[in-house]
Amino acid sequence: AWDFLEMRSGFESLAGEVGAVCFGSLAQRSPCSRATIQGFLNMVPRDSLKVFDINLRGNFYTREIIEDSLELADVLKISDEELPVVAAMFGMQGSDEKMLAALIEGYDVDLCALTRGAEGSLLVTRAESHDHPGLPTRVRDTIGAGDSFTAALTLGLAVGWNLEKINERANAVAAAVCGQTGGMPLLSDSLRILP
Repeated sequence: AWDFLEMRSGFESLAGEVGAVCFGSLAQRSPCSRATIQGFLNMVPRDSLKVFDINLRGNFYTREIIEDSLELADVLKISDEELPVVAAMFGMQGSDEKMLAALIEGYDVDLCALTRGAEGSLLVTRAESHDHPGLPTRVRDTIGAGDSFTAALTLGLAVGWNLEKINERANAVAAAVCGQTGGMPLLSDSLRILP
């Protein structure tokens, strides 16, 4: 289904109402879907949050897709497995924080989030950074962990939390997801983010 996303009537009015949009590279592997996703992103209000969860899989990405997506994004979420691929592609070197800062500067992204599995996450903006060591959990299933982190990150940004609070909650949500089976486990009320 991802390969045949088409612009439909009603998308423009929907785009005008969204406060946040999450998108990735995998769904952009076909020209049809890429045009639809990028067209939709160009229709959302300027103050809507656009989160690029890079999501590199197999050979279903190109430098052009990544660069076009970064140009449209306010936030980049990238894993510790994906950052070396992007670093090699763009000729970046140095610490994780230095490479994330280079992406912020080069593509006018407001925030980069690096996830490191059980080792936590690093959030970087132009003005500050926050490094979270991760939370111990008995892993039963990692399906949905990255997406749940992205969801918590997006909601935390939408309600105006600081980096430390966002990082703590996103790690807690991802750990809770890893501690259960299935891609959509129930979350306790204490982990929910309400506006």
